[in-house]
Amino acid sequence: MELRHLRYFCAVADEMHVTRAAERLHLAQPALTQQIKSLEAELGVELLRRVGRRVELTEAGMAFRREAEAVLERVQSAAYIAQETARGSKGRLSIGLVESAAFAPPVTALLKQARALWPGVETSFLQGRTSDLLGALAERRIDVAFTRAPIPVDDSLHSQSFLSEAIIVAVPSHHPLAARSNVSFTELIDEPLIQPPTARPRR
Repeated sequence: MELRHLRYFCAVADEMHVTRAAERLHLAQPALTQQIKSLEAELGVELLRRVGRRVELTEAGMAFRREAEAVLERVQSAAYIAQETARGSKGRLSIGLVESAAFAPPVTALLKQARALWPGVETSFLQGRTSDLLGALAERRIDVAFTRAPIPVDDSLHSQSFLSEAIIVAVPSHHPLAARSNVSFTELIDEPLIQPPTARPRR
């Protein structure tokens, strides 16, 4: 049994007339009649009964029509979903975020815009350290990640700069650099620094 058999049968059931159904399907009437007979032979039941120049559905035909129409609707829906997914309008997207990126206005604005453009895309989020998110990308548990530089060189991943932010150094008010509006990294070489713990290298 093929989908065309279901379409042929449903067309005849709609028209209640083989000739009109054949014209609608752009088929020769004898060919359509043969296809319906082949379908009935495969099922082992009578689906249509001729009444004068018209046809009517048997009880089995009425039951089969409901199921055939449901199958055809599902096929049409599957085709639509596949096309929309290919265009990016449907599907799932998993996004990784370091904690600071989750609150960065440009990132949240981009995510809001994406949701407005593609409301049919189901979005999920994973928050973690850069090293954890890179591992999740490599294992394909997420599709994209907003992380902090530096990004380790990895041929399997592609990175692109999205946002540049100023780095602020906080020093005591009596520190020699306190009155400066700009400080270079070289001037901090010998200074003790307090910074978030770095992730251990993955083994």
